[in-house]
Amino acid sequence: MPIEALRKMITLDATRSCIACIPRNVSSGRSRRLHGLPSYEENIMARKYIDCREFPSEINCSVALSADSEKELLEAAAQHAVTVHKHTDSPELRAQLKGLFHDGTPPVESPRHA
Repeated sequence: MPIEALRKMITLDATRSCIACIPRNVSSGRSRRLHGLPSYEENIMARKYIDCREFPSEINCSVALSADSEKELLEAAAQHAVTVHKHTDSPELRAQLKGLFHDGTPPVESPRHA
């Protein structure tokens, strides 16, 4: 079997990097481009976050959530809103949460209240 066929067959699920990339830095820009993945810098810019510190609450919530996809962030934010803040999960709640998403990663310092 040709080596190229083996490389295509042996793919790691988590990073989608082939065996040929393992000796090198798997997260390197060259390796990630080779496999159609965004670079580290592009991935950081693609992240989304929502930050409870932006809004006053009785419990002074200090949680900030971030994820690589809106879908993942929306699920985590909805779970947090229902569990911690006692909201009812609904399409309206999810639409409101989605409207509060920001690009990037949450700041270390607490943002000012809205």
